Amino acid sequence: MQLSGRVTDRRGNPLPHTAVTLWQANAAGRYTNPVDTNIAPLDPNFLGVVDFETAQDGTYRIRTIKPGPYPEPSGTIRTPHIHWDVTHADYRLVTQMYFPGESLNQTDILLSTLTARRRNPATVICKPVQSSEPGVLAFTFDIVMLA
Repeated sequence: MQLSGRVTDRRGNPLPHTAVTLWQANAAGRYTNPVDTNIAPLDPNFLGVVDFETAQDGTYRIRTIKPGPYPEPSGTIRTPHIHWDVTHADYRLVTQMYFPGESLNQTDILLSTLTARRRNPATVICKPVQSSEPGVLAFTFDIVMLA
C-alpha cells in the first residue's frame, strides 16, 4: 500500500524534516519484535519498522503493506493499525493510525474507547485516496503537532 500525508503545526504550517518512526505488524498480524508471542508467521521480506524524515513542505510518502489484525493479551483482537512516533523540535506525538471500514474498529481495545476518553476517533483514521499504481491501496494521513 502507499501511505502519504503532511505534518503541520496547528496553524497549518508545514514542519519540514520531521523525524518519523513507523512500526507495524505484517499482513499476518505478527511484529518482527522478538517479544511478540503471536504464532502467526514472520515475513522474511518485511522489516516492520522504518525511520524517515518529512520533506521541506512537511510531506511524506512511503510504501508498505497493510498490517493484519492480531490477538492481544486481554484476549481481544486488535484491528489493523500502524504505530507512529513523530518528533520535530519541541513537538512529539506517539499515536496509532487505523484504517476505515475495518469490522474490528468497533471492538478494538484502544480505538473503540477514544470517544469515552474525550478524543475524536476520526482524527486517527486514515483516508483512502486514488492510487498512482493499479492494484495498490492508497491512503493519506495528515498529522497536526500541538505544542
